[in-house]
Amino acid sequence: MRQIFLFSFIIIAICPFAVFSQQQYKYLSHSELEAALSAIASQHSAIVSLKEIGKSAGGTTIHAVEIGVGERSEKPAFLVIAGAEPDDLASTIAAKEFIRSLTADSLKSLLERVTIYVIPSLSPDAAQGYFATPKIALPGNAQADDADRDGAIDEDGAQDLNGDGLISVMRILDPNGDWMINPDDSSLMKKAEKRKGETGQFRLISEGKDDDHDGKVNEDEIGGTNINRNFTFKYKPYQSDGGEYPFSSPEARILGEFLFAHTNILTVFTFEYCDNISESWKIATPEQQSGNNFASDSASYSQTAAALKKHIRFTSKTDPPTGDIAQWAYYHGGRLSFTAPAWVYPTIAVDTSKDASKKGDDKKGSQDPDIRALKWIQKFSPSNFVSWKGFEHPDFAGMNVEIGGFAPFVLHNPPADSLSSVMASTSNLLLQLAEMMPALSVAPPKVESLGNDIFRITVSISNIGKLPTHTVVGRQVKGIRPLQSKGELAPGQKVLSGRAIQLFAEPLVSGATVQHTFLVSGKGDIRFTVGCPTAGFVKVTASTK
Repeated sequence: MRQIFLFSFIIIAICPFAVFSQQQYKYLSHSELEAALSAIASQHSAIVSLKEIGKSAGGTTIHAVEIGVGERSEKPAFLVIAGAEPDDLASTIAAKEFIRSLTADSLKSLLERVTIYVIPSLSPDAAQGYFATPKIALPGNAQADDADRDGAIDEDGAQDLNGDGLISVMRILDPNGDWMINPDDSSLMKKAEKRKGETGQFRLISEGKDDDHDGKVNEDEIGGTNINRNFTFKYKPYQSDGGEYPFSSPEARILGEFLFAHTNILTVFTFEYCDNISESWKIATPEQQSGNNFASDSASYSQTAAALKKHIRFTSKTDPPTGDIAQWAYYHGGRLSFTAPAWVYPTIAVDTSKDASKKGDDKKGSQDPDIRALKWIQKFSPSNFVSWKGFEHPDFAGMNVEIGGFAPFVLHNPPADSLSSVMASTSNLLLQLAEMMPALSVAPPKVESLGNDIFRITVSISNIGKLPTHTVVGRQVKGIRPLQSKGELAPGQKVLSGRAIQLFAEPLVSGATVQHTFLVSGKGDIRFTVGCPTAGFVKVTASTK
């Protein structure tokens, strides 16, 4: 799918993250990431816990970081997922720095009412390709995969034929190929669109040779499942990187088990290459016959996105991929789910004042992500694009073969010395979302004597937070529990009308109030526990003495 990104610069207000711009960052190997997380947890053990939640297909430890105080499981929670895409390294650094930022004294009040979970690297197997020699962008985890169904596994992978330390791309001149030179920039390739009358002229495959001597090149590369294509919502079978079936990857199962084990998680943010903040999701389901029984959730998305737009720097107007985490987390997990990329390339302005032939270049550059990336790379990091150069390939004797293209990982990750531009914006966005969690306010119960030791009890419950207490879809898929007011009667008391335990099926939205009313006979203290895991709990007492 072609991706069209919009890039916007937002002036970030002075906040606890302003210091990020003064720091130098680098991409971290898995061992370096573990060491950094362990150091943060050790230095701030009162509020930060590092937990192993499983192993990747390649046996690499996947961690979750828990940040909070007191009874963390009793407070509404926010989950951040980074490193879900196989080539997304920037989000892992952003997640690590978000964890570090939460240790600031100025955020103690937030952690008093909200628990935050962060999974910094969900796809660690693929990320290690950045640190490999040669550097290689793997399509997924280390799950064995017989891509060509020949009975052998991962037997025809890529090789560094030109010895530059990078696995890039080979373009082979072939009239039966599906690719053509991009007419807007001859350094780039694009897939020919036959419906537009375009004709393919090249084959485009990873740098390598025919290892298994079956007449095909790199048809069964190392690397298995893209974790962010392996979830149940709109899962697309027969994809080359989506896995054999939903949740076939251990990483997807680890995340699924983590989410459903933590019933206090209301909101999930996933770093993906699309976003639903610049344009919020309008929730609807195919089975709806009339009206919109998800109207409450849809309104929550619209209101939250409107509030967050001023805090988002990197936006994307591309559709979410099939089988991704963000859609699954809402439709099948029942949690409010938000997503945005950690990084996209900014548009490089083209001087058109003296050359009329360049009048349309700026518009094209802002729309085509490859062109925009190339222009930025040519100006700031030219070594990240390998110029096309002819190569005498033994498997394509007499054919025109060139090796070149973008270096591995550069399309979605800035050079390490530009990472500071990611840190403050992403941490500020995540902080704003955490601050919006629901917060219950329960007024002292009203007790009215009706005579003959009969009393009317009224408990008023308000949501003074920004997000709802739970979701409509969460109730329907039984992923989370709705709001409840539970009264524990004193010995000898009896409910005459109404219920001592009242469920509120509809989410209590920001600023709304509901009441729990019933009649009781007998004197004593009625102890109420009001709330739900995703909104927290409040205890109050009504006395009929």
